[in-house]
Amino acid sequence: MENFNKKEDQKTPIYLGHEKEMQEISLIKDKILKQYKDNFQKTSEEMKNLARKLRDIYTSDTCQKTTLWHVLAGGTPPDTCTKFDFDGEDSIYKYFLNLKNKLKG
Repeated sequence: MENFNKKEDQKTPIYLGHEKEMQEISLIKDKILKQYKDNFQKTSEEMKNLARKLRDIYTSDTCQKTTLWHVLAGGTPPDTCTKFDFDGEDSIYKYFLNLKNKLKG
């Protein structure tokens, strides 16, 4: 007899446990776009260019599975992401922190 009460296996979104970083990046991105409102198109295009560059380095499939890549590209990360960010020089989190520091100066 089948058990109809059992819960479906649900994937836990990869960004759980990274809520602080997600909120910080969202605030930084909003601040960047507001500060550069006169150059919104240029600023937005710079972020999209970085997203394209990372896609060329890591392949589209890897980027699609990376939460912060979606944020950088201007999209909403799906729950199917298996990685939060890239490592080292390709870290999107570090990219946004650097932009935040530039805005202070």
